[in-house]
Amino acid sequence: MARAASENSPSDGHVLEAVQNIEESYRKLDTERAVYMNKCKSVRAEMKDHYSAPATSASAKSCSAKIIKERQ
Repeated sequence: MARAASENSPSDGHVLEAVQNIEESYRKLDTERAVYMNKCKSVRAEMKDHYSAPATSASAKSCSAKIIKERQ
């Protein structure tokens, strides 16, 4: 005979454990995202220096940006 519907539902402990595990995964994801963004920030700063290095004129800077964009 089939069990009552209440017996098929997860216990409060199982639900609480699942929610805690999911929240911990989100915390880990946020930490990894922050690490990634910090790395990207330093790379972008480096790229900014490279773009400004070819010449002091604005036209040379924009030309180098166009060349890089076309290569991508």
